[in-house]
Amino acid sequence: MKVVNVIVAITLMTISLPLFAASATTGYVEIKTIRAGGGFLRVIGKTPFNDPSNCGGSGTNLSVIILESTKSYKEIVSIVLSARMSGKKVQFWVNGCTTDSGSQFPSGLFVYL
Repeated sequence: MKVVNVIVAITLMTISLPLFAASATTGYVEIKTIRAGGGFLRVIGKTPFNDPSNCGGSGTNLSVIILESTKSYKEIVSIVLSARMSGKKVQFWVNGCTTDSGSQFPSGLFVYL
């Protein structure tokens, strides 16, 4: 069942990419920490992610946030956990910014493994 979810998520990402032409990817980064709860998942990289939305003001950011309201949230969580457990790098398709603890972070819509 989990494999089917991953395949569906990848298929949806591929089909939906043209819809977010103004958005961009973060580049591949190895995951340091994952924080879940409060209506979102926060993925913290060992090195900074590219921040195409310039949420932090420097063009890079250590974190990406995936809101629980994101359509493929459960699939993204599964892929992020798999990547963390296996030490694989991930990149996110981001669009806009989300606030956590008073700071702005890129808002992830899709994940690539």
